[in-house]
Amino acid sequence: MLKPSAISFKIGRDDGGKIELMKTYENYPTTESDRLNQLGAGFRANFVVAASVGAYGSVLGLMAAQKGLTWYQLLLMNLSVF
Repeated sequence: MLKPSAISFKIGRDDGGKIELMKTYENYPTTESDRLNQLGAGFRANFVVAASVGAYGSVLGLMAAQKGLTWYQLLLMNLSVF
């Protein structure tokens, strides 16, 4: 199981005493294969959501076409609602 990567920020002082925002990485993938493994895990985790969004979009597109809406009208409707 892959651990999620976390990037955290904290405010600290540099060597000169100036306040700065510091970035720390935890479990950050260091090799190309680690990055590809995490990419694949993210794809698999979101596949069900993407399939349901595709099904919803297909049904909405078919219903809009039956009512005579153009692609631009449907786009405007979705942009104004969401």
